[in-house]
Amino acid sequence: MKFYFENDSGVKFARQGVEKGHESVEERWYELETRIAKLEKVEWAGLAAVGAVKSRVWEKDETRETTRYYLTTLTDAERFAEAVRGHWSVENQLHWCLDVTFDEDTSKVRKGNAPLVWNAMRKAAVTLFKQTDLDKKMNVKHKMFMAAMDENTLELILFRKSK
Repeated sequence: MKFYFENDSGVKFARQGVEKGHESVEERWYELETRIAKLEKVEWAGLAAVGAVKSRVWEKDETRETTRYYLTTLTDAERFAEAVRGHWSVENQLHWCLDVTFDEDTSKVRKGNAPLVWNAMRKAAVTLFKQTDLDKKMNVKHKMFMAAMDENTLELILFRKSK
């Protein structure tokens, strides 16, 4: 997919965004190419474009540049940029929840499939906690504490029973 963006032939859109946070600055460019004749033979219903997100991150004394490529059904460049940002927003929020609630980043589970299994179990637990109607303002960590302290709350979360 890289060849679609190596020259300036037909890039439909380029948008720039800058974000600052946590001792770093990130600059991104979103590009979408809809002339994809070489990919039209790919059996993917609705395939309409190839997208690229180029980013440059300045962190302390280091600069990193990366490019991520996407196959997409989207042909509107603004929607493509929003979809990419939205996806990473969801990923970042989930990772933050897993780290804060389950302290996943310090896990010592390393052998075989165990890290993957534990990650899947943690994600399933987050989903159960978020879907439980205990209190809209109660966060996952608080719901986890409540479940540990009260068997009825635990059953409510695990089996979606009503109070």
